[in-house]
Amino acid sequence: MSGPTDPPSWRASLADVQQRGGAVQLIGLSVDALPTGRQYRVRLLACEAEHIVVAKPRYRRDDPGLKPGQGLAIRGGDDGQWWEGATEVIQSEHYQLNRRKRVSALRLSFPQYVGSAQRRSFYRVEMDDLSLHQAYLSAAAPPIEDVCHVKRSYPARLLNISGGGVSLEAPCSASELLARYDWLWCELTLPTEPAPLMLPCRVVRLQMRPDGTYKIGLKYELPDEPFAHRIVDQVCRFTAWAQRRKLQLRHSQMAG
Repeated sequence: MSGPTDPPSWRASLADVQQRGGAVQLIGLSVDALPTGRQYRVRLLACEAEHIVVAKPRYRRDDPGLKPGQGLAIRGGDDGQWWEGATEVIQSEHYQLNRRKRVSALRLSFPQYVGSAQRRSFYRVEMDDLSLHQAYLSAAAPPIEDVCHVKRSYPARLLNISGGGVSLEAPCSASELLARYDWLWCELTLPTEPAPLMLPCRVVRLQMRPDGTYKIGLKYELPDEPFAHRIVDQVCRFTAWAQRRKLQLRHSQMAG
């Protein structure tokens, strides 16, 4: 990826937002890292080595507020160069804004797993720390037909995923499948969903590695709006969960 995905770029963007008194967007996540529907636009007060400080939101009457340990998605940027990442509430505090003024604020962990949001409104989450999720590939022909026509399937390892597509690593044994078909079924079993997802996809990138395995980029080809919305919602639930899980793993490694 390019733009804000590169650490120097998005960090410079974050610092610029703080210097001009700008705001970032916070999106509340549940314990299972699913979006709660609560969103807050808050002023960015400070950027430190391990934390950022934002103005405390004005909560609605029915909003329980943001407590320590609350997982959040964070989004920021400007001029069309948007980035998204994961953070967590550390504590509430009175922040010394200047010599005369203190304001109610939230101290958050420094954003992690930051990716570009300029091309899509979805998180793309790398699976480097999460090796539990495997996929299966099988042939399809356009237009995508009923799943009952699927014959042999090939295992593949999930590399990254977003609401728009997936990247996979496939074994040498899938060479004939990949040589003959540009349209594939991708079966994913995700911990946030009760049943496997069967995703109709088109191959948009294919790279053979020196060891004979393949790196594949797939774009979802979703046939109708109700089905498309349901699939995107299910995938985005998983990406939110995965971001939260990666943050928890990082914290446990630092504590251990």
